[in-house]
Amino acid sequence: MNNKGSNLFYKLVEEKVFVLVYGPYATGKTHLAYDAYILAERLGYNPVIIATEPGTRTFLRDLKVNYTSVLTMDGLAEETTRAVLEDRYPIVDSINWIYRENPGPENGRILAYISALLGRNGGLATAQVSGSEDEASGAPYIIPWTYAIGRTSREKGLYLLEFKTPVKKVLGFKIWGKQIEWL
Repeated sequence: MNNKGSNLFYKLVEEKVFVLVYGPYATGKTHLAYDAYILAERLGYNPVIIATEPGTRTFLRDLKVNYTSVLTMDGLAEETTRAVLEDRYPIVDSINWIYRENPGPENGRILAYISALLGRNGGLATAQVSGSEDEASGAPYIIPWTYAIGRTSREKGLYLLEFKTPVKKVLGFKIWGKQIEWL
């Protein structure tokens, strides 16, 4: 973790606001979640990663991080609630993974509840987009509660994190193993 070019991302984590990072598959979202975890740990925020995706579990398996794995929307709500009640810094990777499988109104309400918790207490969530969408699946349930929204993309080995709120700013980064190098 280095601070070059990453002031906005780190500032948002430090401020404990709800940050949503979304984008297509393989654009660095889980690496950003891990980078936020490292920073939150250094700041004494007692972070926990709540993993919903198989890829996240594989990524975290060999790292020495606090994480829990969930397979249902109810489980995601329970673990997010537990993290907030224990005064931990929740990092949800991916907040909409389970929702995408069954996007009905009940799961939408649960997604809104989780987002409201993060909006009130702070934390970071990643989210997937599908196909040609330019917003996270389930966005109407997530967006009203977010403070900062950034979209990831990848171009020729360079990863980009384009913040849409609270300010428009693009950060570039590279991935080396499990670490991020901010450009």
